[in-house]
Amino acid sequence: MKKIAVFNHGKDSSPNSPKIGALSKIASDYGYDIESVDYTAQIDPDKRVKQLLALDFSEFQRVLLVGSSMWFVRVQLDTGEWEVLVTSLRDERLYPSAEFSDLYYFR
Repeated sequence: MKKIAVFNHGKDSSPNSPKIGALSKIASDYGYDIESVDYTAQIDPDKRVKQLLALDFSEFQRVLLVGSSMWFVRVQLDTGEWEVLVTSLRDERLYPSAEFSDLYYFR
């Protein structure tokens, strides 16, 4: 299976930041091709999304989006299986992890 990890940096960072470099190495070790999108010339978030969507990943069976401000939430489904969801809502007090299991079926 051909797979790629697409790294997205924040507005104050760059596609070659040390964090992206470290995460790229891990993804590469797991067999992922690496793409680090350069958004340094674009501060408008809507235009950044358009820039990302303009990229062609059709040759890949798995595309993994990675960002420095993402939060991973592990939830248990009704079947007993565990699933990992990604969010940018990082305040556990306002957005408890337990509430994310209800959102799983809306994805």
